[in-house]
Amino acid sequence: TSASKSAEFALNTAAAKSQYCRLFVLGIEFWEQVALVFGSGMATAGQSMLPNKLCDGESDKNGAMCSNGADYEQIEEGQTGVRNMTFTLQTPNIKRETIASNVAKFNNSNTQLLMQLEHDTQGIVFILALTVADLLQCAQSSDGRLRLQAGRNFGLTRAEIEAIRGSEIKGVVDMFWVIVGIEFAKWCMDMVHLTLFLVLLCVPWRFCQCLYYLCGHETRWYLRQESWAIGIMEHAYFIYVKLYDLLFEPMLNDMVKLRSVRASDARRKHVAASSSLSSSSWRH
Repeated sequence: TSASKSAEFALNTAAAKSQYCRLFVLGIEFWEQVALVFGSGMATAGQSMLPNKLCDGESDKNGAMCSNGADYEQIEEGQTGVRNMTFTLQTPNIKRETIASNVAKFNNSNTQLLMQLEHDTQGIVFILALTVADLLQCAQSSDGRLRLQAGRNFGLTRAEIEAIRGSEIKGVVDMFWVIVGIEFAKWCMDMVHLTLFLVLLCVPWRFCQCLYYLCGHETRWYLRQESWAIGIMEHAYFIYVKLYDLLFEPMLNDMVKLRSVRASDARRKHVAASSSLSSSSWRH
């Protein structure tokens, strides 16, 4: 196979060889289909593991062996063509039959995705457009190869690329620690549930009661909750009645008596004052 490039674009320089190429799998509709078929957690985990890092040849910039790589010498400065360049990716040892069976689960075989290879300093190396049908055809072929077509798989316009990839870049999917944190929180919740279960085993009658309500009809639990709520209301009413008998009623009686005594004193004083006025008027 061969591809064309600009003469200025090159990866065979010392500066380019010291950096990595990174392979992204992009496509809004594609990842939505992954979430629909395999679950949102699997889709998020898959996106968080991207990009796939490739180095030059068999060793990385630190001199260590690199199982992910490509021969940067094939992309030479001053040349406008690239022939027979192989990219090696470190992937799990999965049979093509397994890949084909999983890809066949997609609801829409025309769902598109982009494989975009970017160099750290030189920019985008290539953008390859594929469909789910292409992946299935590649997995089912005898040699595991897919014959690409110009204008369909590569050589797309910017508008066509953005229609598949989308114009927004979601940075959250690149944060693997977000997923780790969520899973750790779920694990902590499971540990709490396990602790509560072990504590419940220490009280056999409560454990038997728990099994009774778990195995019984759900209305039994609702009736128990209603009985518990009614019991609390009855207890609150009993406390109110006792407070009324022991506190409120005597206090109200004392207030009524005090008011009656004050009213009687006021009437006596009024009668006495009226009598004195009548006596003085008679004398005159």
